Amino acid sequence: MRTRIYLLAVLTAITLGSALAQSRLNIDGTWYTNGQTAYIDCGKSSVGVFIDPIPFGDPNSPSLAPLYTQTSSNFSTTDTQSSIGKILNLDGNRQDGFIRATISDFNSGNYITVNITQRPPAPTLTSIPTVCSGQSGNLSAQVSYNFQGTSPASLVWQGSGNVTINGGSTYTLNNSTNGSATVQLSSGRGTVQVYATVPGCGNLQSPPSQSVYFGSPQLANLTINNVVNPGPYAVTGGSTHYFSNTSAFNYVPSYSISSFTNSGNIVLNLTGVNGGSGQINVSGSSGNATLRIVASNSCGSDSRDAIFYIPSYYRVSPNPAKSNLTVTFESTDYKYSLPDQLEIVSEKDLKVVRSVDVQEEFERKTFSKGKEINFDINNLKRGTYYLRVVNARQVESKKVETIRLIFE
Repeated sequence: MRTRIYLLAVLTAITLGSALAQSRLNIDGTWYTNGQTAYIDCGKSSVGVFIDPIPFGDPNSPSLAPLYTQTSSNFSTTDTQSSIGKILNLDGNRQDGFIRATISDFNSGNYITVNITQRPPAPTLTSIPTVCSGQSGNLSAQVSYNFQGTSPASLVWQGSGNVTINGGSTYTLNNSTNGSATVQLSSGRGTVQVYATVPGCGNLQSPPSQSVYFGSPQLANLTINNVVNPGPYAVTGGSTHYFSNTSAFNYVPSYSISSFTNSGNIVLNLTGVNGGSGQINVSGSSGNATLRIVASNSCGSDSRDAIFYIPSYYRVSPNPAKSNLTVTFESTDYKYSLPDQLEIVSEKDLKVVRSVDVQEEFERKTFSKGKEINFDINNLKRGTYYLRVVNARQVESKKVETIRLIFE
């Protein structure tokens, strides 16, 4: 007898599992399978839910498999007189959610999940014009909404930047799920999105359509090694760097990337370029080079430059020194390859006894022999000092470098 009961339980579990894999969930009169989305009229606060009636147990006196449910936190269910049906209570603010149903144990993984939404889906743009500065064109859209007869939807065009739609910043096509509006660009650039609303449900709004860009491109942020919009960027020969560029208004134009050497023997080799991003492999030992990014479309282009430079090598002589100390730079062609400040600091009390603004010397073109800065140390006490080289553009470990000096 126990064996018969055990076999019956096993066969019942197998039957329920295999039946569930093929079963459907009926929500408000429509059948759905696992992973589908049910669009429910936004005028409804609850709907009926039941699963395929599946008999189980004694073949001579079968029962119907009961319905078990789970829901997102903003939904709930209420039992009905039928074991295979429930009432699904929807979100009071018509927010999206889900219902999960099974005729066995949820831990088994044999369940159906149906997503529930009362909002219209994002409109589809069916005709997108090219509109440059001073031009206009018709932007057409439609939304798939099943309840136009009971809860009519409207299409709304929303502009930003220098765009107007039918003469204003917004335009609404009432009680229609298919239509167009005239987009005009006065100057520069701008974007338009389209969404649907249901006025009868408190202007319940759909997600917006894709954003449509009008006008010439505008480059927004250039990131180099996770630093956004850096100034001249210090590098070394043999190093690798990564860059990425974004455009304003979430617009993706056509990019062209190039580089050229301004001075010295530095070379920027571009690899892995994809859109406005890529990798830079630096070679050379001196000078500076430009990375140029150009974004283009049929209305025009915009460009951005980034300077990469190898900090100028310098040497200090003589050391020990008696009357003069000279700092000689390998190159003084590029302002930012030079440090900001040179300071001679006394070891005894850490006071600055001599200083030179290197950037100012560059501007005034007063380097001795074109590459040297000289310090007169005749009236300084003999002893130990330090040359402090300050460069705010360098990486943290090299913003300040110190060299020990002996004055004898």
